[in-house]
Amino acid sequence: GITLLLADRSGEEYSEVADDVSAAAELAEIRRADAITILIDGGRLLDAGKRHNIKSEVIMILQGLIDAEAISCEQRIGLVLTKLDLIKASAHEARAEEDFTGLRDQILGNFPGIITRVDIFRIAASPSIDAGMRGDGVDEVLQFWLQPSPTIATAMITPPRIQRLFGQLRQLSEPLGDTQ
Repeated sequence: GITLLLADRSGEEYSEVADDVSAAAELAEIRRADAITILIDGGRLLDAGKRHNIKSEVIMILQGLIDAEAISCEQRIGLVLTKLDLIKASAHEARAEEDFTGLRDQILGNFPGIITRVDIFRIAASPSIDAGMRGDGVDEVLQFWLQPSPTIATAMITPPRIQRLFGQLRQLSEPLGDTQ
């Protein structure tokens, strides 16, 4: 049988991992999950002032989860673009779509060997305008969640850990001070 566990946490709780890797210890559902789903707010992608932060926020959260060893290469990653109704009705639809698929490409490029596949979905769960039906695309996300986990060979080589830039800093060999 299949067990479906949905975590009811605010995005801020996951965002804490970007600044403090130890916060991942509280996110037990991440380690247990076969599928991890990241929601991308389509309204933010349409907002010129907010759209640039989305990519960096997602990448930093994933980096924190990887550094905390909360994500493994066995887990499936889904990227879900929400508010599809607003995007379809916008003059900036093409830009939002490009930003969304670009984020998937960036995730794959930043975490080779750890995240090897990112499935993408577009949904209008509760449309606020008449550009889509209620629940549009949600069935595809549900099917993604319900897919059986692939069997991973036990002899699989562990991918190298990607370290944060801060962790690569080294102490200077000479103390800084007056040169007199």
